[in-house]
Amino acid sequence: MENEKKTFSNYFTFGMTNFAVALLTITFVSWIVGNSKYVDEIREMGGIMELAGIGISYAAIGQLILFSALLTCVEFILNKKLKRVLLMWHYVLRLTFIIVATVIFIIVFKWFPLDSGEAWISFIGAFFICLVGGTLFMVIKTKMDDRKYGKQLLEYKAMKNEERGNLNDQDE
Repeated sequence: MENEKKTFSNYFTFGMTNFAVALLTITFVSWIVGNSKYVDEIREMGGIMELAGIGISYAAIGQLILFSALLTCVEFILNKKLKRVLLMWHYVLRLTFIIVATVIFIIVFKWFPLDSGEAWISFIGAFFICLVGGTLFMVIKTKMDDRKYGKQLLEYKAMKNEERGNLNDQDE
C-alpha cells in the first residue's frame, strides 16, 4: 500500500487480499501434493498439509487469517508510524516481518516437521518463487503507474499552458 491516506476499509481489503492469496496458494500446493506419489507421507507429517489433496483444515484457515491480520497490522504501522522512512526500507521491514512471522508460525503451529530437510527446502523454494513473483508484479505495476501518472502530468501541464495562453489573449 502506498503512503496515501488509508481508511479502515483499505486495511481490511489489504488483509482480506493477503488471506485470499495465502489460501489460494495453500490450496494449490495441497492439490499438487495431493496428486503426488508422496501424498500419504505428507499427510502423516501433519501440519498445514494434513489434508493434502482433500482440503484445508479449519485450524489452517484460522492460522492464515491470524497471519494476514498480523501482516495488516505491520502494514498499518509502516504507513502510519514510519511514513517518513524510505519506501525501500518499508519493503525490507515488511519482508523481514514476513520471514520471522512465517518461521514462528511454522514452529508454533507445526506446519511441517522442523527436522525435515525436504520440507524446509520445499518451503524456502516456494517462498522465493512467491517473493520473485510478487516482486515482478510490483515492478510491473510501478512501471505501469509511472507511465499513467507521467501521461496525466503531461496532460495537466498542457491544460495549464492552454489556460495561460487564454489568459494572455484576454489581457490583450
